Amino acid sequence: NGMLLELSLVILALSLIVEVIRSHRQLGKAIKSGKTNPPLEHYPSVTVIRPIKGLDFEARENIEAALNNGYPAEVETIFVLDDSIEPVLPIIEAAIERHFVSGRPGSAKVIFAGQPPAGQTGKLNAMIKGLDQAQNELIAFADSDIRPDGDGLRFLVETLMTSNGAGSAFAPVVVLSNNQTVGDVGYSL
Repeated sequence: NGMLLELSLVILALSLIVEVIRSHRQLGKAIKSGKTNPPLEHYPSVTVIRPIKGLDFEARENIEAALNNGYPAEVETIFVLDDSIEPVLPIIEAAIERHFVSGRPGSAKVIFAGQPPAGQTGKLNAMIKGLDQAQNELIAFADSDIRPDGDGLRFLVETLMTSNGAGSAFAPVVVLSNNQTVGDVGYSL
């Protein structure tokens, strides 16, 4: 029984890897083809959940870009921190204040996830807590160290809404810095 379980897990893991590679290639072909998605008649509202732990390089610029996403419909951005002593909190609060004072569209808030339960990572805990607070039609998760451009969220939603059988969409990754660790190389791939 133990060997059968191990074999089943290996087959499941290999199937998942094949699906990730297939999806990545499909997205790569779509991007390289230069084909753009047609504009939608109706853009659904989106909640973007951004778990943040610590202080990322260029955090202020990444947070500002997250709020100035250029999406043509309602966007709610939820920044999820472990607690109120996270060093990035004042940066987020100032960015949200500037965003609202400027009159730009969208809403944003900070929530605190607390310590994760046993068997759960902090990021997963933050994602679940953010999901509990989400108010919009679609949900997007974004890492704290990304800086979206003004078209990325729209592109993701158009891809999701116009692709037959799509259940999820992923933005193409652009890495601008030199690889310094094995993890950097893996991320770049």
